[in-house]
Amino acid sequence: MNTHNEIFLTPKDYAILEHMLEDFVGKNERLVSAIRRKLNTATVVFAQDLPADVVTIGSRVSFQISGNPVDERVLVSALRYKANGLNLSLGSLEGVELLGLREGARVEVDLEGQIESLNVLKLVFQPEASGGARIVAGSPLVSA
Repeated sequence: MNTHNEIFLTPKDYAILEHMLEDFVGKNERLVSAIRRKLNTATVVFAQDLPADVVTIGSRVSFQISGNPVDERVLVSALRYKANGLNLSLGSLEGVELLGLREGARVEVDLEGQIESLNVLKLVFQPEASGGARIVAGSPLVSA
């Protein structure tokens, strides 16, 4: 459930979600439902027109789930995910829910049967706002 937040996706991020939808049908229905909702409600904008405070794939974002400690991760596609504590996979429900949100947004998410509040606290880095540079697994910026 989205709480008064508009969703923005780049064409590339939208296409990645469409591909994920095909991959996850019949395997993870909560994730499929979240992806469908995101695709149906998003406004697609070219990267150069994207607001600089929108979470995209490759963004470093500081967020909090309910009363848990604040976390900061780079949102990566499921194929690029490494379990190193630096990344958050788009193949996770949290990753799908964060994608397209703006800094300051809050959504209610069903995580393992419990409704949690997912808050976007700060967008530390967005590749589209940086001319296409991307963070790779916590390393210095590289050109996309």
